[in-house]
Amino acid sequence: MARDHNAGCYPFPRTASVIATTTCTVQIVDNDSFVELIKVNPPLILSLATTLATRVVDLNDRVVQGQEHHI
Repeated sequence: MARDHNAGCYPFPRTASVIATTTCTVQIVDNDSFVELIKVNPPLILSLATTLATRVVDLNDRVVQGQEHHI
C-alpha cells in the first residue's frame, strides 16, 4: 500500500494500552497534533527517540540473557 505523505506520520489509526504503576495524568494526542507538537518542540522527538532506543537495547539484552539460560 502506498503511503500518503500528506496524512502525517502513519496513515492508520494507532492505539495503545497501558497500566500505570503510579498516579499520572495522560492526554490523547492525535497524529496531526503529535506532528505539530514535535515541530514546535524539536527536543521532544530527540527525547522520545532516546527513550525508545534505550528500551530496544534493554529488551534485546533481556532476550539475549534468556537465550543464554537455555543453552
